[in-house]
Amino acid sequence: MALIEEVGLMHTTMWRPLWAGANGSGPAMDPDVQFDPGVSLDPIAGPGEGLFSTMPVLMGIFFIIFVTVVVVKLVQAGQTFADNSALPEQTVAARVVGKRTHTEGGAGDSAVQTAYFATFEVGSGERIEVKIPPREYGQFTEGDQGQLTHQGTWYRGFERRRVIPTDGSWEAPGGPSLRPPNTT
Repeated sequence: MALIEEVGLMHTTMWRPLWAGANGSGPAMDPDVQFDPGVSLDPIAGPGEGLFSTMPVLMGIFFIIFVTVVVVKLVQAGQTFADNSALPEQTVAARVVGKRTHTEGGAGDSAVQTAYFATFEVGSGERIEVKIPPREYGQFTEGDQGQLTHQGTWYRGFERRRVIPTDGSWEAPGGPSLRPPNTT
C-alpha cells in the first residue's frame, strides 16, 4: 500500500471519469467548449440513446405480433368449431386413401405429442381428412372400405366392411400377395 501511495497510483484524480469535474461530482464546465446535445458520452450508445431506447419498441412490436397470432388462431378454431357444429352427422360409404401422423414437441423437457389422421374418399370423389383416435389408427389400412361417420371434419367412427376375395387370392390392398399355408 505504501509503495502504491509513493508512486501516486492512489491519487483520486486518476480514478475519476474523464467527463467529471475537478471535484468528481459533475461535468467540467469550460466556457469555451460547446457540447452537442445529440452526442452521448456513452461509447455504446448511438443516436437516441442506443440499444436501450430501441428495446422497448422491439418488445412492443413482438408482443403485438404474438397477440395477433394468438387471436387469429383462436378465431380460426372458433370458425372450425362453428362450421362443424352446424353440419349434420353423416354416415357415408368411404374408402381409406391415406394415413399420416404429425409429431411435435420432445425438445428439452416437453413431451412428444402425436396426432393421427386418415383421409377418406367418399362416393362422389370428395376426400375428407379427419383426426382419428390413436387406438383406431392401426385398425384400418389404405384401401379399406366401409362406412365413415363424420360431422364436418370431426371423426365419429369407421366401420370397416370385410371384403373376401372371390378369385382365391389373399392380397391385401396395396400389399403383397399372401397365400394361405398349404395344409395338405
